[in-house]
Parts: sequence; structure tokens; C-alpha cells
Amino acid sequence: MKRTLSRPLPSGKITITNAKLWAIMTAMSGINMLLYGNKSNCCIIRLGKYILYGGIYTYSKQYTEN
Repeated sequence: MKRTLSRPLPSGKITITNAKLWAIMTAMSGINMLLYGNKSNCCIIRLGKYILYGGIYTYSKQYTEN
């Protein structure tokens, strides 16, 4: 898409592997902070968000128009 061409991943400034590793590391640190700082319900909700948004929605964007 024209509006996203200058972002780091489409422009080739970072690799897909580095982007995935960064996403996994930040997600796991966020889950750990929630797990040790709050109740486990918050952690479960956040983990579900990562699965739905990061896993399903992000990959389906490659195959749909919007």
C-alpha cells in the first residue's frame, strides 16, 4: 500500500525475522509484567489479544484488501 511503503518493514530497514523477534520479546515482557504485577485474569486477556490481533488479524491482512 502506498501509505505504508516508508515504514521500516516494507522499506526493508528491518527484516521479518527481526520484527517477529521484537514482537515476541515485547509481548512476553508485557505478559510477565501483568502476571507478576496484577491478577492472572489481566494476563489471560492480554495473551488473547496477542493471539487475535498479532496472530490472526495481522496475517489475514496479507490476503484481504483492508
